[in-house]
Amino acid sequence: MVKRMLSLILCLTIFVLLVPAAAMAWDGIVAVTLEPGDTVYDICRAYNVDYYDARDVILALNGFEEEWQLATLYPGNTILLPVNYGVTETYNAPAPEDDYPADAVLFYVVPYTIHNGDTIENVYNRWGLRYETYAGLIRSLNGVEDLDALTVGTTYYLPTTSENVQTGSAVAVVCHIMRYGENAADVYYDYGINYGRYSNILMAFNGWRDLTRLGVGDQLLIPVI
Repeated sequence: MVKRMLSLILCLTIFVLLVPAAAMAWDGIVAVTLEPGDTVYDICRAYNVDYYDARDVILALNGFEEEWQLATLYPGNTILLPVNYGVTETYNAPAPEDDYPADAVLFYVVPYTIHNGDTIENVYNRWGLRYETYAGLIRSLNGVEDLDALTVGTTYYLPTTSENVQTGSAVAVVCHIMRYGENAADVYYDYGINYGRYSNILMAFNGWRDLTRLGVGDQLLIPVI
């Protein structure tokens, strides 16, 4: 939650001296003290400020040059925001469930042992699915390139839907949409997953993307046993 430390609206004349010409679209500045769980994006929403429209002005006001520096703010720090007159005096953040949908299960991963005559295509045909939908993930999860040359007797990990889960070894894979101020390690920690220890596995679930460079709105896939 955010608590305003100052109900401070600075004089427009001073405002013009402090920030670039782009700030002229705003009437004044408000100082806000961050509390645990706050992000600059959420604070902007509370003050009816479009974060993406105001981003450059926010950076200038707070002496930052790069957007990532906003993520270095901690509870107790004060941030200056451009506002228009008539902003709400007290910020009461809505509950997270009102802002963001819960992370949803996209698919399941099951162990499957290849038998004589099996191909990835006919396995997925039996499941009523198109293997092309999952081909990239199959390759990254199993470290294989040629899906036409799987070894009989070898167990592979295959994505599928809940209707085809017939084993207690299935892993549910949920999709988390990254929000401002989040990083992959913290999201995984919230799920009880040690990112440092399992980073290779987690990257495999995400197509070997660099999970340290995810941005707002990016998908992060999380295996949940």
